Amino acid sequence: MKKEQLVYLAILPQLLRETGVVKDGKLISYEDMSQLLQQEILSLQCTYSTNFSNGRAELLIKGSGNNVDEAMRSVEWMNIMLQHPNWTKENLSRIRDLVDQNLANIRKTMQEAEEQWVSDPKDAYRRQDNLLLLSTSSFLTRAHNIFRLKWMLKDAGDETNRKVINEFLEKLSAVTASRDELKNMLAAMQGDTAKSLLVSDNLQASVVSANNLPQTAKQLATDAAKDLEQLLN
Repeated sequence: MKKEQLVYLAILPQLLRETGVVKDGKLISYEDMSQLLQQEILSLQCTYSTNFSNGRAELLIKGSGNNVDEAMRSVEWMNIMLQHPNWTKENLSRIRDLVDQNLANIRKTMQEAEEQWVSDPKDAYRRQDNLLLLSTSSFLTRAHNIFRLKWMLKDAGDETNRKVINEFLEKLSAVTASRDELKNMLAAMQGDTAKSLLVSDNLQASVVSANNLPQTAKQLATDAAKDLEQLLN
């Protein structure tokens, strides 16, 4: 797998299991799929099986039924889910919701009891040589990649808005300053007039550029400022 494709592994099991499927040429939503699964089989699961000691990272799909017929149907569902997930343009709203939900959940990891997560950063630091393992197991790497995926799925509007927001974000990515200076700049981009007065002279141009963007692009710039401010924390 190419390095740039690793971003998709962060929530691949969820994308397979919780977006619906395309069955017999028909788009089936996640809600309808859930109802069908309840009627036809006992369970259908999709997750990762990983091991930091030997570097193993595998996609694990399990299905079960109360009898032979249900077990066979669970195998059919596993094949459909794996080969025909509903990753269509018509289903983008569900995919975006799923990404947002997973990002919110994984960011709460360090709010849990320390003994439940403290070994993860240690293992990830030790196995920095294995990007596949980090992309499927490390909650820190996965949180970063889910955040990236969220922005890859953003609707940038028409061609004009896409062009200007792309140019704006490219320039914003090159900005360097202290943490406090960046926080003031990002707050100003979100319309905080009090923080606008505290923005350093070398960062004023970024705030002015954000304010002068077309409406759709400006909203994306505001969203970017909110997310970047959260990342700074």
